Amino acid sequence: MSSMQVRLHDYNSISIFLAPSVLTLLENKMLAELPNDARVVTGRFPLPTWVPSDIIGEGIDRAWAYDIRTVRQAVTPKEQGTEV
Repeated sequence: MSSMQVRLHDYNSISIFLAPSVLTLLENKMLAELPNDARVVTGRFPLPTWVPSDIIGEGIDRAWAYDIRTVRQAVTPKEQGTEV
């Protein structure tokens, strides 16, 4: 089963350490499937279009945290309907 086939509906915490090219693909899936109280943390690279709630560290030790409720409020309805 690929990571894109995993259902995210039951998860409240997601930790990601992946290449930037994969992060773009995951943004839409997480936005569509994660519950409102979920938090996503990325290491080394930020999510390309999301605004982080928190940033800690510097350089290669930097991490970005995203609250799904806040991310959803920032995107337009058109973006939320993007096919995953």
